Amino acid sequence: MSPVFRMLKENNIIIKDNSVVTFTDSSWNDCIDTGRSTGANLTMIQGGAVDYGSHLPVPVAMSSGESEYIAAAVACMKASHLRMMGYDFEHMGSTDYDPMNIKYPPAHIIIDNEAAKAMSQCNKDTAGNRHVARRYHYVRQGTLLKEHEFSWIGTKYQLADPLTKNGGRSKFGNMIDKFMVDLDEITND
Repeated sequence: MSPVFRMLKENNIIIKDNSVVTFTDSSWNDCIDTGRSTGANLTMIQGGAVDYGSHLPVPVAMSSGESEYIAAAVACMKASHLRMMGYDFEHMGSTDYDPMNIKYPPAHIIIDNEAAKAMSQCNKDTAGNRHVARRYHYVRQGTLLKEHEFSWIGTKYQLADPLTKNGGRSKFGNMIDKFMVDLDEITND
């Protein structure tokens, strides 16, 4: 078991081996001039990183939950593409290939904000989220269609967190060092 899958299991998040796992995070109100937030995501398949990115979305988020939800929308779009690509690799050319009816495990979106997780699962507009641009409700639609599902994880374990920060190796490097030590322990057992 990879160190990442073990860390998820320790946080009661159980993932199937071939699932797309995307960590997503946002740091709210980074830019003092524009009020924009930095969003980031890190996608893994079978314990290995296959995609990552940081972005500065155009809409100004009114709360940290909204900022995380906007970042999650970008992560869901990327995860959906990788999920469909995985299905194609596994089934294309076989008799059960049906690109209009993908039977593939949902992508797991790992987020460290309870409000954003709640927004992804609630199909009602509330006073706190009705101003969110409709395009970001792609998250809700995918959740309803079981294309992806959300799990909460503490910030300490949020692998996308370092991608939202300026600075060098510090936190990300320490996180990678910890996983490498864990990997050594697994292979030496």
